Amino acid sequence: VYRKDSTVKQEVMFLSTVLPGSTSSCAVGKWLVQTASGDDFVDSDMGYFELKGNERACLDAGLPSSGTGMSLNLATMACGKPLFPEAEEEMLQPLVFDDPSTTQTEDFWLHPCDCLPLEWGSGWPADAMALENIPPTSNGSFIPPPFLIVSGQFACPSRQLMKGAAGIHFESEAESMEPSDCQERCKDYAGCQFYWSGTSHGAQTCRLYTGCDSLVREFGMEGDLLALPHNASCQVANPEACWKTSLRRQFLTQTQGISPSFTRAAAVVNPGGTRSWTGNSTKGLTRETTYIEPFGDLSTIKLLGWSRMQNNMGIMRDVAGISSAVVQGLNPNKQYKWYIRQLPNTNTVSNKLTVNHGSQMTLSQFSRRRYWNKEGTVASTPRGEILMDFEAIDYPLNSFVEKSGASRRRDGIASSSCRRRYRITHCSCIADSGVCTGSKVSGSTCYAYGTTDVHGTTGKSASVRSQSQCMSMTF
Repeated sequence: VYRKDSTVKQEVMFLSTVLPGSTSSCAVGKWLVQTASGDDFVDSDMGYFELKGNERACLDAGLPSSGTGMSLNLATMACGKPLFPEAEEEMLQPLVFDDPSTTQTEDFWLHPCDCLPLEWGSGWPADAMALENIPPTSNGSFIPPPFLIVSGQFACPSRQLMKGAAGIHFESEAESMEPSDCQERCKDYAGCQFYWSGTSHGAQTCRLYTGCDSLVREFGMEGDLLALPHNASCQVANPEACWKTSLRRQFLTQTQGISPSFTRAAAVVNPGGTRSWTGNSTKGLTRETTYIEPFGDLSTIKLLGWSRMQNNMGIMRDVAGISSAVVQGLNPNKQYKWYIRQLPNTNTVSNKLTVNHGSQMTLSQFSRRRYWNKEGTVASTPRGEILMDFEAIDYPLNSFVEKSGASRRRDGIASSSCRRRYRITHCSCIADSGVCTGSKVSGSTCYAYGTTDVHGTTGKSASVRSQSQCMSMTF
């Protein structure tokens, strides 16, 4: 028996299982929701309850359950932020904490290179100055101000100046020039990525560049070279610690990589995409290996724990356990609608699914069902990811081998098929005489091909059999 408390007396409810002999209108074994009543007798120490309140709803037995506009499932209590010591200098916090009651992953852990959420505040590892750089109304996404690259006698190569008169501007008697004027000129051109403001041989000068792949020293000039961001970004939690723990190693080893805070600019909207593996050729996978496949135009999907890529079925797992699929490269902290299709190949089967470590859902599969099995909406993580964990329940595969009779046709062809609702997982050829030239699967039939052994001494015509490995493949 469960009790829902409330400061409003009329909202106090009881949830209980209907027992045999009950006078309730709900069937035995179902969940009953009823209001609290002054006539109720409750002795929680003895485990004795007599509930007299009005019946409000009947829900199907088991979890999760639903009915009459209500849904019922297990949930965890919210967890507060634990107390743990700060990591040593140039080290990451080795303990990663998560609140399982939320869909957000790693609620109480922040990488120094991660985008700094406003709700995190200035707590470690965030830098207090970094928090002040976030505009109050930006919700963490904003176009950063120009930032200084170098001061002195250095500028970008002249070949990267903007074309024509747009590349260089000089102060004239009619027009004075301040550093802010050079910044505004750069903002007027979409292709302007860098600008230099200072004096060149005594004249106040503004230079606009489309790129800056190297620095060039020029005598007779003194000024500042700045980069002008055009795309929305986020504030890194701790730039100095990010460099020490992650980016410095990437720079020194010259490997291609990005910090975990990399996000697609707000101007680049990633709508996601769809992907089906039903048309792929059949091949074996290793469950311990991570496979990365393209997903839509801007994303990738990372697959781990899968057993096979099955033609006409898609990607599958043939043993009980957990597999994952992580969609990467999405816009961070954005709502995405997701759909999953589990193809039918047997009678009703229910596997399990969680999205971004949220509540576990049932992924039901019905014979001949050809539309999406499960859908929902979830916010991508600050890293622009959506994580899906699939749990395959331990169902028997019911594997068997189906063999054909010997071929009687002159062309030496034999065929065999699996029983209804079974799938061919392997197709082979067995030669009684002659030689096998190959085998292939077409739809639900395995074909074997043979020919006369012209190099042997049998001198007999081809007689072959086809052999099909069949499984119910409930996963």
